[in-house]
Amino acid sequence: PPHIPRSFCSWCHHQPGLGRQMRLAGKRPRIPHVLQSHNWDCGLACVEMAMRALGVAPHECSLRTLRTRVPSTSVWTVDLVHIICSFGVKFRFLTTTIGVNPLYKNEAFYNKTLDVDRDRVSDLFERASGSGIEIERRSVSDDELRELTGAPHDSLVMALVDRRYLYRASSNSVSGFIESCFALLHDSWAYSGGYIGHYVLLTGFDEARDGYYLLDPAKQCDELFVHSEHLHAARRAHGTDEDLIVIPWDQPAAVQGEQRKPLAKCSNSAVAAAG
Repeated sequence: PPHIPRSFCSWCHHQPGLGRQMRLAGKRPRIPHVLQSHNWDCGLACVEMAMRALGVAPHECSLRTLRTRVPSTSVWTVDLVHIICSFGVKFRFLTTTIGVNPLYKNEAFYNKTLDVDRDRVSDLFERASGSGIEIERRSVSDDELRELTGAPHDSLVMALVDRRYLYRASSNSVSGFIESCFALLHDSWAYSGGYIGHYVLLTGFDEARDGYYLLDPAKQCDELFVHSEHLHAARRAHGTDEDLIVIPWDQPAAVQGEQRKPLAKCSNSAVAAAG
């Protein structure tokens, strides 16, 4: 697919939120903003952001390093889950579909690689249990996602979204309106108006504004605000399987810094039970 254009900061609707205030107050580490290098490694960029925020050494989870851990430029959420598992990080993987949805064959975003990906992705799902990865096959309600990203849970959440819906009508500036029009034209030309998969990292929920703060690897701005209505439309769109990876801030000490040791096998059973 064509390169994903990066937006001007005038479109960001950027205002410091609760999550940022907490980090500035020293209550949780800063989350580095990592830009994707290609139009296919947005998920890997989100993994780097989350791992570095948890204290994993940058050289161990750099985007360059993570790209060597996937066999192709077609990256699925289950690829990301296995990578995160290898760092010994606690997480939850929630999805509505186990394996590959055959209906995606009709989506321009998927149809060129789906036949090649099917066996590999199915194998990763089958191997998940043996690696200690518990998969929760279900949808996440609006209220539950709000609780996960807000106090007291305050988890990081990687979300697969349809990029077309994420920022629609999210800017009140003239330049933002113009850019959103150009983005819509680009998306329509590139994918014939169909699904455009993209990963973002949710960092917090603002109850007063009824929306989420997130880091987007395709945008040069730091923290963005997206209204709940637009986020839920984007994460529930056909093509996403409503994939979410929930990563709590409370992690084993071994995850952080030089104390962390590479794990050949990880276990998330305790996390799934807690969820």
